[in-house]
Amino acid sequence: MTHVKRLPLLVSLQHLCFQFANGETLLEDLNLSIDHTPTGVVGRNGCGKSLLARLLAGVLTPSSGSVKGSASVKYVPQTVETQAGDTVAHLSATAPILAALERMAAGTAEGADVELIDDRWDLAERLRAALDAAGLPDVDAQTPAEHLSGGQLARVAIIGALLAAPQLLILDEPSNHLDSAGRAWLLQVLHFWRGGWWWSVMIGSCSMPWAASLSCHPRGPAVRRQLRGLSPTARGAAACGSSRTGARTP
Repeated sequence: MTHVKRLPLLVSLQHLCFQFANGETLLEDLNLSIDHTPTGVVGRNGCGKSLLARLLAGVLTPSSGSVKGSASVKYVPQTVETQAGDTVAHLSATAPILAALERMAAGTAEGADVELIDDRWDLAERLRAALDAAGLPDVDAQTPAEHLSGGQLARVAIIGALLAAPQLLILDEPSNHLDSAGRAWLLQVLHFWRGGWWWSVMIGSCSMPWAASLSCHPRGPAVRRQLRGLSPTARGAAACGSSRTGARTP
């Protein structure tokens, strides 16, 4: 008898419902499982893709139902928000570790710095290499966020998420602020990227052709099976996601 080894689920939504304060329901009785397979979620604007991404990332809490999972998650929203004084190090979430590395080099580090750095002693070099690969040779960790364009902000945020090596990477409309060179870069880094031991990437997009280009991924055939439309109905999304997905709308 042949035994098929099932890969672990990273996150699952069970009978999930999301309702706005005004009573409008966008997602109802949604069941979705994300495993190691790269997944694309495609649908029209306003049908719930961004909402779904934030629910999976734990940014939002559902009105009912459950979100279960123990995977490490990094989420990159459609628009990267910045605050006064932010730098590339802040946007890429590398600032604390880079500061600890600087203290180590200066001989002023404390025990907590060693714990924070862990095995990321080469983070500064990897950030530099990632910025160069993304076509940002004139940008460094100390570059003010206010000096960056929307496309540059998006690249820096994605770089930060990739450097964190999460088990689940969630990108919400990642091509929105990227030009053709930026989109080519993103497809390339996703092609070669590896997250945690079990890893996956979920992309929300209103563009089926762009999302389908993920089929060039080493797991391409699986990706093609994963591209399901989010069908806008009177109550939101009818279906999406992986082969273990089911959703019901009245």
